[in-house]
Amino acid sequence: MPVITSQRAAFLSLALAQMHSPYRWNAKGQRLAADGPRLFDCSGLVTWCLHQVGGPDWRGTHNTDRLWTACQPVSSVADLLPGDLVLYGKAGDPEHVMVHVGAGVVGAPPVATARCSPSRTRRARTRR
Repeated sequence: MPVITSQRAAFLSLALAQMHSPYRWNAKGQRLAADGPRLFDCSGLVTWCLHQVGGPDWRGTHNTDRLWTACQPVSSVADLLPGDLVLYGKAGDPEHVMVHVGAGVVGAPPVATARCSPSRTRRARTRR
């Protein structure tokens, strides 16, 4: 069984903490007011969280299309680890990205959680 690294665990924890943040297309974690909530779109959540835990700063450069090419494919739902990315849409041109929480559950703002269906998770990718 693969080991969940502390960076992956921190990424997942941070992503889960932002699940009820307001959605705004093209938002990458900015705030409207100094004490207001952070705003995210789906790729903004992923890239902001990755940067916060010491990963590359892809906020200005990686939307779902770029995330597709930067991450490796996962062969099946059974191979998904907590913190893996699940991209939805056409292969190479995804429309949405969510974070795998575990047990086939994914999340992204402003939706708390959803279930992975085997037919849709063919496009699961990982940043291992």
